[in-house]
Amino acid sequence: VGGLRVLSRLAADVPVSFATSHRIFALTGTSRAHLVAEDAVPGDLLRLPAGRYRIESHLEPGNAVARAEVEVKPGMLSAVEIDHKAGIASFAVANDAKQARAWHILSPSGQIAATVDGTAPAVVLAPGTYWVQAAAGAHTMTRSFTVSAGRHVQVTLSR
Repeated sequence: VGGLRVLSRLAADVPVSFATSHRIFALTGTSRAHLVAEDAVPGDLLRLPAGRYRIESHLEPGNAVARAEVEVKPGMLSAVEIDHKAGIASFAVANDAKQARAWHILSPSGQIAATVDGTAPAVVLAPGTYWVQAAAGAHTMTRSFTVSAGRHVQVTLSR
């Protein structure tokens, strides 16, 4: 048995704090190809049988996913820092900061990349071009935007 500690990082031009979840899959041993830990808390120490593992790190809200492999050795602590190649998108409606909204971020193919509520939410997204739809009362606003790794984009909609 060995120990594993996982931390996820996002290099961005603004300080951010997002929820992180980890899923750990065994690549060797009797649990090969099985999920052995889910929703592992970043920084917590996990005790795992010696072997190789794949870690999937998710930053939420958003679609940012990073993967890494690690070997856990008996009696040793393995620490893994996973760097996400993602960007941050913040949303607002011009001249209207008080009305609550539902925000849907869509990929170019129309799949939902993230859904958030609030007047000025932020999401972590894989690099690419997206569409945002904001619902405020009976009004729906739409705009496209592009996310680059390590960058912050402010997306402002107007009625």
